[in-house]
Amino acid sequence: MVCSLCGEEKKLIKAHAIPEAFFRLLRKGETPPKLMTNIAGIYPKKAPIGVYDTGILCGECEKKFQDWDDYAIRILINELDTFKPISDGKETVAYCLDKYDYKKLKLFFISVLWRASVSTQVFYEKVNLGPWEDAAKNHILNENPGSEHEFATLLSLFISKTGRDKLARTILDPYRERWEHVNAYRVYFAGVVAYIKVDRRQLPSSLSKLMLKDGNSLHIVCRDLESSNDVKAMIAVVKDGQN
Repeated sequence: MVCSLCGEEKKLIKAHAIPEAFFRLLRKGETPPKLMTNIAGIYPKKAPIGVYDTGILCGECEKKFQDWDDYAIRILINELDTFKPISDGKETVAYCLDKYDYKKLKLFFISVLWRASVSTQVFYEKVNLGPWEDAAKNHILNENPGSEHEFATLLSLFISKTGRDKLARTILDPYRERWEHVNAYRVYFAGVVAYIKVDRRQLPSSLSKLMLKDGNSLHIVCRDLESSNDVKAMIAVVKDGQN
């Protein structure tokens, strides 16, 4: 079979778009995590090691992502509690990490989006980069994160009024949305949500202040879990699956 990254005929392996470590966060004891999607007819189902694809990457190309994946796991899972809270009065509105590796983290998000786009798994069927797929692939092959405006990325974190709610750890299927006519994809990382621009147009000025920038601090904006459309979608999916 042909590897989607190097284009050579090689033996392909089990490859994840979203690294397995993020799915492991959903595990409760010995109970494997459940995938959640609002794709018609697809209900929450067990996914012991997350979503993998056996038809996209060879072993050598899979290793290309390892350093970026490991860094994102470290920052977004292992060191998330070390982020400094930013408050507006008594309310925490964001979390901040003073120093981070822009290149590694940005390439991680670009690579996840590309892997989701080339995947044949139904969980990723809403990700179709079209002409942007080659652009993302070139960033990966050249190990070039691009400017802050290329695949501009923002992060948010669900915060419950009663603490970090278990629903915040659910991974929904990624999908495309628009911000004032600018196209972007929303990708879930078991609590942290990435919004990745796929458009030549720049983000609205109110959002561009929050995107990943080389040399700047990393900010994750807080969102209220209970009032979000995301939790409403989760509840609806669960109800549908029980009917």
